[in-house]
Amino acid sequence: MELIEEFKTRFDIDLKKYLDSIQSEDVVSEAFKYSILNGGKRVRPTLVFLGAIANAPKRTGFDEIYEKVRDLAIGIELIHSYSLVHDDLPCMDNDMLRRGQPTTHAKYGAGMATITGDAMLNGAAEKMLCGLNSLESVYDYRAQVEAVRYILDCSGIYGMVGGQAIDIQNKELTLRETIQMYKMKTSALLRAALVAGAIRFEASEYVIKSFEDYADNFGLLFQVVDDILDKTSTKEVLGKDVKKDAENNKATYVDLVGGIENAKVNCQMFAQRAINAIKLIEHRISHADVFYDFINKMLTREK
Repeated sequence: MELIEEFKTRFDIDLKKYLDSIQSEDVVSEAFKYSILNGGKRVRPTLVFLGAIANAPKRTGFDEIYEKVRDLAIGIELIHSYSLVHDDLPCMDNDMLRRGQPTTHAKYGAGMATITGDAMLNGAAEKMLCGLNSLESVYDYRAQVEAVRYILDCSGIYGMVGGQAIDIQNKELTLRETIQMYKMKTSALLRAALVAGAIRFEASEYVIKSFEDYADNFGLLFQVVDDILDKTSTKEVLGKDVKKDAENNKATYVDLVGGIENAKVNCQMFAQRAINAIKLIEHRISHADVFYDFINKMLTREK
């Protein structure tokens, strides 16, 4: 995992540089920076890098790989952050705590939080496309455009936004419908990150399909672990409000499968499916072990 830690260290430096480049002194710029720099695991930017290093030609250096996906990684973190800002709004989940700090609307008001989320989404598109004219190779140009298109597709009504729309309708969902919602709400952006990094290095359709399967199951694992922790952990540990679904009489995956123990068994199933997806392409990619490490860390995470 040393390569991943090296990426995350460098990514956080460049993310800070990007935010420092926003010179405006207005409140929305302050809220923009606050919403991104208040912690976060950087899972999605890391998946962008992982998709890239797995498919880069042998002997391609870290710096070259990093430079090609840096803007994609920053863009996808902006998209993820805007989704959290909007998700916390009073008209949605009405959460007051995120990563141990007041949510954006709790600190700046609902209207400013809404505008902040809008600014992040716009900033993501700008950042991912800003360097197109400096790309010397037509292959690099096409790969960047295709990666951005894939990310935006997964972020919209057929992906993350569509999943959020299902979530806020407060309908009684079946288990199958809940799984579909999780695939859209959570898996889609994880899939976007991993596949975008792979596209940037012109991965084959076979590899991309396996990455999609991996990310879909990784996302389901991620969300179900969240559901379990919401029932078993505390606000102090998680850094956010807990047991909100129960307070709103809203059934989660844990409820629909008959409790925490059954949900934990199914987490193992999602984990194995993700692992199997990578095993199919181990001979075609590099650093397959990191994909497995990601799954193991998710199975044991406590916050």
